[in-house]
Amino acid sequence: MATRAANEALLHLSNIYVHLGLLTMQSLQIDLIVALAVLLSSRAMKALLPKLSKTLFVRFGYGAMVVAGVLMFNSAVVQIKIVHHPDIRVQQLAKGLDASWSWDALIYSLEFKYAEGLEFEKVVPFSRYRPMNRHLCMRNRRFIPR
Repeated sequence: MATRAANEALLHLSNIYVHLGLLTMQSLQIDLIVALAVLLSSRAMKALLPKLSKTLFVRFGYGAMVVAGVLMFNSAVVQIKIVHHPDIRVQQLAKGLDASWSWDALIYSLEFKYAEGLEFEKVVPFSRYRPMNRHLCMRNRRFIPR
């Protein structure tokens, strides 16, 4: 009874996927390849598992997790570089360090001076100021637009 209920649930779920356009020929091909890999892996492990010691099995498991983690981290770094264009610049000053970090259109600056301490700024382009604020900045010569 439970097998038939699970089968009906899967049929309804796949029907929803088809109607929403989520089940394409490419996804079906990938699913079939994964299913074949699972079956082959299951058969191979059924024969190989009794011959492995518990310690060796655990080491293989941890090794696989480390490799998967490194690959996922690398993939995430590549995607972040493509999408957000991050940039970090560090410059040595006479009295400290100046570091700037940009992420998309946001620019952050971190300045450290030995006498004054740590200072964090978010750089806002002059064009993003309201017209009244732009006028005030232009009147006050201390602020020079970037």
